[in-house]
Amino acid sequence: MRILVVDDSNDNLTLFKAILERKGYEITTALNGEEALQILHKTPVGLILSDILMPVMDGFRFLQECKSDSKLQKIPFIFVTGAFLDQKDEELAFKSGVVAFVRKPVEPDKLIEVVEQAFSQADSQKKVK
Repeated sequence: MRILVVDDSNDNLTLFKAILERKGYEITTALNGEEALQILHKTPVGLILSDILMPVMDGFRFLQECKSDSKLQKIPFIFVTGAFLDQKDEELAFKSGVVAFVRKPVEPDKLIEVVEQAFSQADSQKKVK
């Protein structure tokens, strides 16, 4: 299964890629939401992991773009952030379609757990329909 990881830090991209590839996932990376959208229109992915605070197109805008595109809206979307979010921002994210949050610094086991839960939920929803 392919995961798109979006973060403006190359260090974070390298870390997430190493953690997830060890579990057998194929990883594609992007440095911002705009670059990620270009990738998504060419490469099918099963899950999106995105930072929130990024230049060019931030995570919230990227989320909105994905959820308003009929070809992308069903892809599970997880925010990975080191930024403090108040409750309103978290509620907005969940209402907008985020399935989970992962806090930085990332604990590898927690990241794997959240990713596996997101894939499991997506599979369950496909079977219901």
